[in-house]
Parts: sequence; C-alpha cells; structure tokens
Amino acid sequence: MPKRWPWISALLIAFLALVETTAATTPAPPKKPLFQRLGGKAQIRKATDHFLTVLTADTRLMKNPELRQLTKSLKREKLVRELTERVCAVSGGPCEMTAGTLDKLGPDLEISALEWGYLLHDLNQTLAKFKIPRREQAEFVGIVLKNQTGAAR
Repeated sequence: MPKRWPWISALLIAFLALVETTAATTPAPPKKPLFQRLGGKAQIRKATDHFLTVLTADTRLMKNPELRQLTKSLKREKLVRELTERVCAVSGGPCEMTAGTLDKLGPDLEISALEWGYLLHDLNQTLAKFKIPRREQAEFVGIVLKNQTGAAR
C-alpha cells in the first residue's frame, strides 16, 4: 500500500533531499544565510521551475492518477511562485509564507515508495543542472525535515 504524503511536504522534501545522508557530517554553515548560498530568489525560482518541469514530464510519476490530475489542475506559474516563496522563507530569505494554492490542496496524495524514488531521481537532475553544493543541499534538507514533523501519515 502506498504511503500518504501531503503534496507540499513531498515537493519540499524532494526538492533538496538528495544528500540527507551527509547532513550529519556537514560542518557548521557559513555566516551567509542559506538563501544567499542557494543563489537568491531568482536562482531558487529557476530551480523550482526546472524541478516541476522534470517532475511533470516523468511518465513514471504521471502514471499516478492523483498526481497527474493535481499537476494538470494547478496553474503552473502560481505553483512555481508559491514553492519559490516557501523555499525562500525557510532558507532565511526575505520572503514570507502565505496561504495559497498549496494550502488548499485538500487530502494527501498517495505516493508509493517507488514513486518517491522517482521524485528523488528527478531531483538529482535539477541539482546537477544548478550545481547546488552538497553543504547547501544538506542544510536545506535539515530545515525541511525539521519543519515537516507530523506531515507524513
């Protein structure tokens, strides 16, 4: 039976979860906020947009009828903007998370462990394209995991 993940938690965790295993060995972060080390809001937006492009083009993931319907029913630009604002906010940037489409998605999506693996594969493509350093990846994953407590059911 597939695990249930809220859409936003799945995307945020997937967005930089590649190096979760290096989080424990990563030295203390530099003084600059993670937001700046990720390249600022413009770079975060580009990475978010690319991740969504890869994700929605992944035929393995689009076999999931709930995920397919959700990605077709949401306005892409609004989704990119909201995800960018959230990443900006949790990474120490000048953004604030406000209620929006992501908060109104309703029931959790069912995403299997295999589909979760596909999400992480898609993430690898985004991380490779944007050359995000391992330290920043690990730090962001730590923030996401800390903020998603209780999200998985």
